[in-house]
Amino acid sequence: MDHGVTATSEDLRIPFKVLANKVIFPVTVGDSRPLEIVLDTGSPLDGLLLYNSALLDSIELRNPMSARVGGAGSGAAQTAVMADSMSFRAGNVDFDGQRIVVLEGRALAGFPSDGVCGHSLFGSFVVELDYDRKMIFLHTPGEFSPDSTWTQLPITFKENTIPWVEVAVGVGDADSVAKSCYIDLASRETLEFLIRDGMKFELPENLEDVYTGARAERGHLRAGGRYRLGGAGAPQDGRCDGCVHARGDQVKATRR
Repeated sequence: MDHGVTATSEDLRIPFKVLANKVIFPVTVGDSRPLEIVLDTGSPLDGLLLYNSALLDSIELRNPMSARVGGAGSGAAQTAVMADSMSFRAGNVDFDGQRIVVLEGRALAGFPSDGVCGHSLFGSFVVELDYDRKMIFLHTPGEFSPDSTWTQLPITFKENTIPWVEVAVGVGDADSVAKSCYIDLASRETLEFLIRDGMKFELPENLEDVYTGARAERGHLRAGGRYRLGGAGAPQDGRCDGCVHARGDQVKATRR
């Protein structure tokens, strides 16, 4: 697909709001209503993934085709309708040559948003999120110079377009352990880890069982903890221990 970006001014900017610790920005596809889209660093799609199936009746997809989209975590794949070479608008920015995927099922029905978008922004730009002004600024790579108030954090990409970071995490009174996590801006938690065989830390006794929403069997256990980003000695085997989100103050372990 041929990709392109145009804007109505020199500054590429997209307004956003914060809902349940998620960055949500408005998007229009053709003459559609403003869609509520979650900014998701964990989304490798160059385009939009829409999980509101009702949008199939209001968005004109050119040359649509059937597809199957892998489920989150251990969830089953879902049927979808997708179209390539589409366009959408966010803020003063027009994104061309984009893939738009609309899920047909209702597994994610009830979410307060319409879909997610990630690589269309993170794959082509330096993305600055100004939480005070509630504005996303898109910078051309090589032209953005952060000032001295910024803190640099090393990240890696492991066979995909998702950013990973090394962390050191302590739960309860236990010593900190090194873990490898991907950065997931769509997660409402600070740190989220998988509960499975071979875990690197013991679960404390004072845990709270919480329902996560989309699937009743994917509850989670929440406990206070401490963490340090960029931990030395983190694993280098590509093993995914969980995901990290840059806001909040809780550590969460999730059942799969």
